[in-house]
Amino acid sequence: MENTVLVGIDGSSGSAGAAAWALAEAEALRWSIVFAQAVPPVGVVDPEVEAGYFRGAVGEAERTSAPFLAEAEERGIPAEVQVVAGHAKDVLISLSSRVGLVVVGRRHRTGYTSRFGSVSAALAANSSCWTAVVPETWGQDRWAAGSVPASGRGRFLGHVIVGVDEGPEAPTLIAVAAEMAQRHGAPLSAVTVGRDGAEQDGAPWLPDLLLRIREKHPQLQCAGFTLTGTPADEITEAASGARLLVIGSRGLSGISGIVRGSVSQAILEGTSSPVLVVPSRTTSDKHRASG
Repeated sequence: MENTVLVGIDGSSGSAGAAAWALAEAEALRWSIVFAQAVPPVGVVDPEVEAGYFRGAVGEAERTSAPFLAEAEERGIPAEVQVVAGHAKDVLISLSSRVGLVVVGRRHRTGYTSRFGSVSAALAANSSCWTAVVPETWGQDRWAAGSVPASGRGRFLGHVIVGVDEGPEAPTLIAVAAEMAQRHGAPLSAVTVGRDGAEQDGAPWLPDLLLRIREKHPQLQCAGFTLTGTPADEITEAASGARLLVIGSRGLSGISGIVRGSVSQAILEGTSSPVLVVPSRTTSDKHRASG
């Protein structure tokens, strides 16, 4: 199931947006897709009641996933539904070891992000594969042809943004972001955050990485930017209106374990664009973005 997109569904509009995003990625990657619904414990000791509860959850999952299965069939994407007993975060983290990408929706009050730290952030921190968190407000049709302006801070509309810092993960993160940008016909902007007062060319390591990207993707528009300020605020602002934000699981600006801390939670909660978290332990060829 490695070449599979797994998307968490729960009947909410947030998970519907995640399913739409996941379908688009599965089609682009030519991967299969699995719609997964977690069924939390019923909290009773009567096995008949528990069995009936689970049967009802299976029926609900089938109804919820029916339109997504129909769309997958129309697009020629192999698809299936899995209903698994357990809490959402535990189910998705467990299944992540068998797929290439897990997708969840983000809402502020209900659905998979009603308990943001218990599902989205936990999944981003512990997933064995890439994790995409898709805001409820995100829309597939927001990028009209010709609407993407040139690179520059405040002009990242429709870009794929990658938040990077100098370190061993940077080449892989930029490569993943470049593959995503190439596949979606979007410009790539590599953003790093320096301390207040840092020079705009304060990331001498970045041009060399972008040169490698240009050699591999000569048609790809890409540029690097060094911003100054608070990492969470600067990355969130840069990603506003972006097609996708790519970050790593090891942190930005020297903050170890970004997906476990306040910086990552602020980015994941505050960014209006989908966020792709690439765990360091999956940065190998078998998880490359080109599929």
